[in-house]
Amino acid sequence: MKRYIVDFVIMNTAAAAITLLAYFSGAKLLDTFVFVLFVESGLVFVFAGLFGFVFTQSLLLAFRRIFRKIETGEEEWKAQTKEKHAIGNRLILLGGILMTETLLLALVPF
Repeated sequence: MKRYIVDFVIMNTAAAAITLLAYFSGAKLLDTFVFVLFVESGLVFVFAGLFGFVFTQSLLLAFRRIFRKIETGEEEWKAQTKEKHAIGNRLILLGGILMTETLLLALVPF
């Protein structure tokens, strides 16, 4: 649970930093923050899909065996697959929370 909170805080801090840079350049504060959060949540969803789907497929295993000449044992491959799925699930949850935060902030009337 601690990792989820740390990820959320890091993403919001990055969004706030980018928003402040844009605000000092003359952009509206809340509009820019909502836009940056929206873009961040989309990027997080893309990376979650990569970790949860692409990196765990047998195609990647075949690529590693053919081009890198690495023989991975079945147990090691299962452990790596489980770890990548866990990262993907964490990122999907983070993306969903960021998207929800974006939608709630977009509804704030200013």
